[in-house]
Amino acid sequence: LLEPELKKRLSHEAANNKIKNGAVRQLAQNIRKILKGEFGADQGLKQSVVSVYSIFVLHYNQFNAPGLNKIVNVWFQEELGLMRAEGLDVSRVCPLTIVFIDTLILYQDYLVSRRLVLEDLIKDYWKENEVSTYIKPFSAHISAEANRKGFKELPKVFMELGLNLFEETGEAD
Repeated sequence: LLEPELKKRLSHEAANNKIKNGAVRQLAQNIRKILKGEFGADQGLKQSVVSVYSIFVLHYNQFNAPGLNKIVNVWFQEELGLMRAEGLDVSRVCPLTIVFIDTLILYQDYLVSRRLVLEDLIKDYWKENEVSTYIKPFSAHISAEANRKGFKELPKVFMELGLNLFEETGEAD
């Protein structure tokens, strides 16, 4: 019941004899351009060494549901299959990973300092969930990894903004 509605929002929607491309197809179109060497911002990349990390950054927490990454990735893999049929090498295109903006904000200091490496987290996430029928959201994976490494500090931006809020209200004293 939910899958058709999700597909309309995230993959594509057919209406009035037209197909409206959603995020999955738009991302696939950009990856096709990258693999063909036609993506304007990435001209001159050596196609033999480029890796593509396919990421949706979302802000709606409703999409932070177990299994959603797997469903959306099935649609993405269908798009990669079409590219493969066109003769494009998609072997270095990683599975589509849904990442929530809140997760990036919460772990930004660790990601920027490379104490958490996003590429490695994504690879480990998909390796861990390769054979699983239950697939947790990526936010749960990165949280577990941060806890495993003992990372507990709040992002600096939280402290800076928090102190500013208290100073503005006079409650910092």
